[in-house]
Amino acid sequence: MKKKKIDTVFADTFTKVRFYSSAISGIKKDNMATIELSALKNADYDLVGVNKKIFGRDINKEFRQIQNEFRNRVLYPLTYPWSDGGKMGSEWRIVSNEKYDSLMAGFETYDKKFWRLVEVVQTTYEDMIDEGMKRLGKLANKSDYKAWEDIEHKFNFQITPDVFTSYNTSNDTRVNLSEKQRKAIENSIASNYEANFKSLLEEEKKTLEESVQNIIDALKKDGSGKSFFKDSVFKNLKEKVERVRDLNRNIYQSAELDKAIDIIVGSLASVNDIDSLRDKGEIGKSKRAKVSADMEKAKSSLNQNTLGKIFSGTGLSEGNDE
Repeated sequence: MKKKKIDTVFADTFTKVRFYSSAISGIKKDNMATIELSALKNADYDLVGVNKKIFGRDINKEFRQIQNEFRNRVLYPLTYPWSDGGKMGSEWRIVSNEKYDSLMAGFETYDKKFWRLVEVVQTTYEDMIDEGMKRLGKLANKSDYKAWEDIEHKFNFQITPDVFTSYNTSNDTRVNLSEKQRKAIENSIASNYEANFKSLLEEEKKTLEESVQNIIDALKKDGSGKSFFKDSVFKNLKEKVERVRDLNRNIYQSAELDKAIDIIVGSLASVNDIDSLRDKGEIGKSKRAKVSADMEKAKSSLNQNTLGKIFSGTGLSEGNDE
């Protein structure tokens, strides 16, 4: 694949997004109580900490629940990780343009939940302070609490879209760079795209293979034990297949991946009812054997140097050297 083609592939089919959310912690360290406790227990002060939930409940946990539900039910299933080239993980993720509206619809749902909770906290703020003071007893301290107008800026729930950086900096007039400096920047950006190009598929292929193997392992059970398998192993496989299909359709266009995906999808479609795979008779045994054989076939297809062919350009219909 020609380097300058990769950024076009991403830019044409994906959007970068970054989710950020914050809220008050509702937790305050009590230094005096920490000193008293460490003295009482003959412990090192630096190793002891008395942290108070100053509102009488874990208010931060309530906000974290909304944040985590959005991440786990909407953001992570619909997006892929994106690295900006640093050693630390990037806050940016990418979403295919065809799923962007679904992402934003999910965001709006949780955005409303988040700000409804903020509204409740604001409305009951003084009551929460009174309840916290009451429940903390002698550990209560009025100075632990700030006025609402001093903390309301701490609440955030937002998603920010961004465009992909182009390799070509020749038309960038923001800075005056020499040709050597521009080339260094272009090479750095190109390397970052290539790294993401590879790591995205490597990770998704790995998780797909793990999900396929989980099905194979689950169907080895014959029902003689306490249970067969959980429906979640099939649900998980369907989700992983959709993620790899999304990437392959929009970026990699690999015939090998399509073949493996078709085998998995066809096998799952042939099972009208997952419960039928739990049948302890010959019919159930036959169905389990058929699905297991299909999964082994899909696994074999995934292992036939799929990544090597894609990364060498064989599995791409576009992007070859011109």
